[in-house]
Amino acid sequence: MVRIRLLQRGLRCGLGKVLRRIAGLSEPQSVAYVPFADSVFVANAGDGSVRVLRAEDLTPIGRIALKRIVVDAY
Repeated sequence: MVRIRLLQRGLRCGLGKVLRRIAGLSEPQSVAYVPFADSVFVANAGDGSVRVLRAEDLTPIGRIALKRIVVDAY
């Protein structure tokens, strides 16, 4: 529960200081914490992937490649 609160406060309240940078992300859009996996998921618009990070230390543990969908505007 503590991790969820820290993540929410850090993202939503804009603490004004950088605690850590995560390399290798491509236009990050959304972040989700999944308690039962104790993992952080980051959606990337740049390459259409979701990166999976270990919540304890934010080290990368996986990458999910999503299929790009082209929407016809007409």
